[in-house]
Amino acid sequence: MPPDPLQPLRAALLASAADLPEQAAALAPDLAASFATLQQAAGMLAYHDARAALIHLLRAAWPSLQADPQLHPTARGELVALATDTLIYDFLETTNGRSTPTPDLLADLRTFFEIDANGLERYLAALNGQDQPAWRLEDFTFEPGSARQPLAAQNLATLLIYFLSHLRQAAGVPYTRGALFRPQLPVYLAMRRTGQLAPRQPIADLMRGQRPFPPTTAPPPHPLSPDRDTLTRYLAHLLHTARPQPYRAAALFGLLPAWLRFLETGQLLDAARRQQIMADLQPLAADLQPVWADQPDPALAHSLLSWQKGS
Repeated sequence: MPPDPLQPLRAALLASAADLPEQAAALAPDLAASFATLQQAAGMLAYHDARAALIHLLRAAWPSLQADPQLHPTARGELVALATDTLIYDFLETTNGRSTPTPDLLADLRTFFEIDANGLERYLAALNGQDQPAWRLEDFTFEPGSARQPLAAQNLATLLIYFLSHLRQAAGVPYTRGALFRPQLPVYLAMRRTGQLAPRQPIADLMRGQRPFPPTTAPPPHPLSPDRDTLTRYLAHLLHTARPQPYRAAALFGLLPAWLRFLETGQLLDAARRQQIMADLQPLAADLQPVWADQPDPALAHSLLSWQKGS
């Protein structure tokens, strides 16, 4: 087997090495040689809330990310967003939830891009759970061809910011772990909505003249929550591609019980429906156990504890 490029950083992380940030910065050039490896390293540090190490890693990798002409802007933007968000989360943790940015925070963020100070202040307030809107389920309705689609997408993005606040304040989940959940849910919901997670007929079967699968007409159980079939396919997409993302998969599945409770608290889901959805998804926890058992980081297996605690 080829050597695991994450092993030195993982060993330092799991050993709680005092110089983990410095080790992360020193390893950054090697890790940044492969975007997939750097993405996995960043996900690992974010999952463990190793904020200082994550900031050191992404700062050290930033020059090579900027200079790489082959790197898609979306991929670059993904890591920039994680870097700047981690600076913001660290600011909140070290200032007891201050909602007014300091000059030092603005300077740190401007390492990556220009910052709107007023927009940042609103973002900090939302991460502190301030001024949460009263939502209706209709605010998140994506109707094909509707002019409301951009608004629904923005509403979901805002709702997820408040979910990060809920995770931190009500459940003690680090902001950085919630940040791995935050982009995955909209991607999953969009893929489900557009049929990308529907069963696919093998081409060989179609060539033999077999009829294609009949279209699925049953609506999803809830527009803001997963169903087992499509979530299984999305998790497989995260875990079995050329760039596996186990920490994103663990954050997505492990935080779903908290997400469903958050929807219920906001009156976007009733208690009976939440219990039905939990029961539908519960078998996936057993399916993931052997997957996480094969991983070198025990924290991935621990992500299933949220499902053992019940609904």
